[in-house]
Amino acid sequence: MLLWAAKQLVQPMILALVLFGGAGTFQWPAGWLLWGFFVALQVSIDVILARHSPDLVAERSRAVEGHKTWDIPYALAMAFGPFLAVLAAALSYRAGALPAPVLWRQLSALFLMAAGSAFTLWATLVNRFFSGVVRIQTDRGHKVVSTGPYSWVRHPGYLGAIVYFAGIPLYFWSLWALAVVLMILVSAVVRTRREDETLQQELPGYAEYALRTRFRLLPGIW
Repeated sequence: MLLWAAKQLVQPMILALVLFGGAGTFQWPAGWLLWGFFVALQVSIDVILARHSPDLVAERSRAVEGHKTWDIPYALAMAFGPFLAVLAAALSYRAGALPAPVLWRQLSALFLMAAGSAFTLWATLVNRFFSGVVRIQTDRGHKVVSTGPYSWVRHPGYLGAIVYFAGIPLYFWSLWALAVVLMILVSAVVRTRREDETLQQELPGYAEYALRTRFRLLPGIW
């Protein structure tokens, strides 16, 4: 639990560092708006998870064995990539390369980020085996989950994350942030494919589930 709590405290600090360190100033209203939104969103998600999925919080609070080593770079890309996208936008702001903020665009971006987070949270609450790393959780009686968003796509958590990531370049209207997010999206797609292959090979019942729920990530597309 302490490890999980420490992570939740560190993330807002990292965001503040990349936002205002990259911008070179604390006098950045758009930066403060995003930071406040992030903190409010994170606190809301943490409270919901702690109340409704304490066993999952415990799972994420301990060192685990059996995770796939090939997944490490993909997990790091999805964990820290968004901060790099924000840093790219902040450096653009310092260089005077960002356009003036437009409220409707910022609100649209925040809506995307909230919607993506809500979708991932839904997937997390439905699936008590939702993990930040790829591993077969035999120690927790790992089994296939096919209800809720998992009846639409096999990896709804990644879909929600992608929607969240898309809000970052939209919020700043930054091409550099967009370039970073596109690299994260490529990483997410590759990770989805490799994780899906692992689950089909090692998790009983998953191959049959994949036949029923055809799409990995994008309904009707892939």
